[in-house]
Amino acid sequence: MKPGPWAAAAGIEKQLVCDLNKICKHPLRFKPAETLRTYLAGPEQRYLFTFLRVPGVPPTNNHAEQSLRHMVIFRKVCFGTRSESGLKTHSILPSLVQTARRQGVQPRKFLQTLLTADTATAQAALYNNSG
Repeated sequence: MKPGPWAAAAGIEKQLVCDLNKICKHPLRFKPAETLRTYLAGPEQRYLFTFLRVPGVPPTNNHAEQSLRHMVIFRKVCFGTRSESGLKTHSILPSLVQTARRQGVQPRKFLQTLLTADTATAQAALYNNSG
């Protein structure tokens, strides 16, 4: 019997990690590049190849990017916010509404729970583990 495509995943991940560590071996002078290098070679590296270990996990975050697209366009059309408070509100509320939608809950009910329930109930609603 021929092995499935997942049989080679562990070897592929091992090779990718090895190559990445070679590339990221030496510090860089350009601060943003050094920040990225530190991330790619650091403890968070184990999350980079989750898609090779867990069937169904996509290799990109395109779904997340697309879910934010309408808010980015809105911000562009209305020329952003005029205050720090507006910036905070505009970044938090849409995220909460999107979280509610992804959990299959009416956004209004979700926000009402977050704003009126005790801490444990609000956290349970916010951090609903659907996986």
